[in-house]
Parts: sequence; C-alpha cells; structure tokens
Amino acid sequence: MHEDYYKNILHGKAYPKWIRSVLATLVRKLEKLAMKRVQTVSYAEACYEDILSLPASKFLILENKFSSRGIGKPVIQAPFKKYMLYAGTIAEAWGIWEVLDFWARLNQQTKVPLVVAGHTHYGGLVKDILRFVEKNRLQDQFRLIGGTQYIPYSHIISLMQQASAVIALYHDLPQIKGKMPTKFFEAMAFQKPLLFTPMEEW
Repeated sequence: MHEDYYKNILHGKAYPKWIRSVLATLVRKLEKLAMKRVQTVSYAEACYEDILSLPASKFLILENKFSSRGIGKPVIQAPFKKYMLYAGTIAEAWGIWEVLDFWARLNQQTKVPLVVAGHTHYGGLVKDILRFVEKNRLQDQFRLIGGTQYIPYSHIISLMQQASAVIALYHDLPQIKGKMPTKFFEAMAFQKPLLFTPMEEW
C-alpha cells in the first residue's frame, strides 16, 4: 500500500465534494475485503500500519527511502548551471504556489533559476503556473519539465543530482500527516540543501 487512498480521496480535489465521502468509504471497504484474501501487506510508510487494522503478522513496512548507491552520471543535462528544484507531483497540496511565491520573492534580490519537474493531471494548473511566471517576467529563470506529460524517474533523479537546492513546501493536510516524503531522502542522499515546511515531526 503506497498511499492511504481513503484520505487522498476524501481530502483531495480529484473528485467533486459531493462524491468524495462515498468513494473514499467504498475504496476502504474494498481494501478490507481484499485483506481477507492476501497473505501479507507491505506498507510504504509507518503511518499506514493502522489503517486496515491488520495483526502484526500480516504486514511489513518497506518505507519509501532512497539510496544514491548505483546511481551513475546524470542521464539528462540540467537547463541551468545552478537552480532550485521542485520535483514530483505538481499540486497545490504539494506547495507549488508557495514555492513559486518564494522563488519570485528571491528573484527580487538576485537571479535564482527554478526547475519544476514532475506531473499533474490538471492542465489548467500548468497554464496558471506559466501565467504566474510570465506575469513576474521570470521566463528566463524558469523551466517546466513534464507538466501534463509523465517524465522518467531517472530524469527526476538526474535533476536532483545537479540541483543547488531542493524545495518541498507541503500543506499541513490530513493525508500528509505522519508521512516522510521520498523527496527528503532523495535530496539528502545527494547531499542537497532541503527547504521544507516546518512541521514538527520533520
């Protein structure tokens, strides 16, 4: 189990409000039904171990950690020599607007390029991001890689290897509580400065 799908559906914006509770409840019931037929469940986060009320003998935790061992030279060339990187799912809950606002403020003092590399299901969000960049006249300091197109994970890692800093400004939402984002482990594995939301557990 890679996510708490119940919370993602209930608190996310992928579905209209009126149907979220019904869908989330249905998904949880299906998960519990499936649990009667499986031998073992692996959880990607320690915070998921209670969501299905399984006995300790029926689950194990394989956390979303990352090691740079075996990673060779970058497979793609970075668009800037020095840059901040926002990588992964491009979403409001994952702090894309806070990142853009922070970056725009930095650029009032000194030129700081930003690379946003990842995927979103919302084409409108990509358009809004590009409008923000244009409005702030920062097109020469910005690159979007991916957007509504998926990009290989090897490209994300290559951009992480070459970045000057990694930025992760998450919203304090129920579906994020207790999680340790993989992005943290990726950044630390490459010894990159990490700017993140000041949540107590982090």
